[in-house]
Amino acid sequence: MPSFLRSLLTSLAAITSLAAQPAADLANVSGKIVDPANDQPVAAVAVALHAAAHSAPLQTASTDAEGSFAFASVPLGEYRLVYGRAGATQETAVFALNPKQLSHQAGRLPLAGDAPVVKLEKFEVSAQQQAFYNSIDRKVYNVGQDIQSLTGSASDLLQNIPSIQVNAEGEISLRGDSNVQILVNGKSSALLNGNNRAVALEQMSAGRIARVEVVTNPSAKYSPEGTGGIINLILEKPTEPGYLVSTRTSVGNDGRYSASVTANFNPGKVNVTGGVSIRQDERARISSEERVHLDGSGGVRFSTSQQNSDRSQPFSRSADFGIDYELGKQTELSTSLELSSRRTSGSGIRTNHTRDAGGALTADFDRLRSGPESETEFEFRMGLDHAFDARDRELAIELSYENERENETENYTSVYRLPLGWDEQETTRAKNRGASSSSPPITFTRSGITRKWKSDTPSKPKRRTRTSSAGN
Repeated sequence: MPSFLRSLLTSLAAITSLAAQPAADLANVSGKIVDPANDQPVAAVAVALHAAAHSAPLQTASTDAEGSFAFASVPLGEYRLVYGRAGATQETAVFALNPKQLSHQAGRLPLAGDAPVVKLEKFEVSAQQQAFYNSIDRKVYNVGQDIQSLTGSASDLLQNIPSIQVNAEGEISLRGDSNVQILVNGKSSALLNGNNRAVALEQMSAGRIARVEVVTNPSAKYSPEGTGGIINLILEKPTEPGYLVSTRTSVGNDGRYSASVTANFNPGKVNVTGGVSIRQDERARISSEERVHLDGSGGVRFSTSQQNSDRSQPFSRSADFGIDYELGKQTELSTSLELSSRRTSGSGIRTNHTRDAGGALTADFDRLRSGPESETEFEFRMGLDHAFDARDRELAIELSYENERENETENYTSVYRLPLGWDEQETTRAKNRGASSSSPPITFTRSGITRKWKSDTPSKPKRRTRTSSAGN
């Protein structure tokens, strides 16, 4: 046989012999996890293979439906098995894999019982409330963290709400429409919807407001008043027993000042709120008017001019008191009293000049005005709110009594310089009286559909009387 053929056959025999030998440095580990109570296999149990001297697992596996597990291609060395469920693991004794022991059968390993219950004495869950979110029929602004809520008034706070405008006189408009209704906790307020609304908002502390709801398309749940939309002020309500007192003062020029005190007391099921406020204002107005009167051919017949100077000093006072009582987890009885009064002392002078076509002065006189004005508003409300176990079912019943009084006296004096004549005096007195007791809607809401039952019983219809007298 040729020498090269003999060498080729020898090499092939050596390769075949090596391929037939098992890998001397790799081994296998297997076993089964059983329930010690009935010796039945347990599936889905985590098993980890650890080196004897290390804590990190080298391989992991999970038992199958028969409770079996296996690790292949394990290098030789000393190992231990760690198995069990989360929170309750067990560990086997250390075993060795060596050239003489290339396979280890762990046998039937018992699974321990459930993990012991861990009791926590205290834990805290925190979340941050969104500053703004949209619901089906309104936009909600959470203003509790607004800087204005710390030092400003309700009027200051509303200026920062999109789509709400507050002018220099404190009048509120929604998207340019001043025909807007203001609610407090979803209920009407005489103070915030009367003639003194601007003053009431300026005296109300922004710190009492938790969020502002802007309803631009009111549903049947609300009164048709305020077609321009509804602004609903949701007041802060303490969730834990305690009390809170806050004060607010401001001082301006020309004798302007304001002060308010609000308090809240919550011993448990009862929540008591109250507040008083005062405000002194100073308003001055200067205006002028020029008119030219023409004849049929376009010529000047005569001209008139007026110079007006008015000054008023309104002084406002308001007080409110309310009690909310929890009859149950889903039922609440509430009562509230609101009282506001304003007294204004005003004066003014109007200088009148009349000139003929040639510019000669034909009339020159002053008309002086003075007199006090007072307004008083009182409102009492009682309501019952109940939320049923069924979702989206609510019942609200509310009774109210309102009383409004207004007195106005205007004294006019005309002082003539040209033509000469007697001074003229005139006094006008006006009174407005009105009182009504009513039961605003008994409202039942079910799955977003609202039904109302309403009856109004005026006890004293509003009437306005005016008397005047004149003399020389």
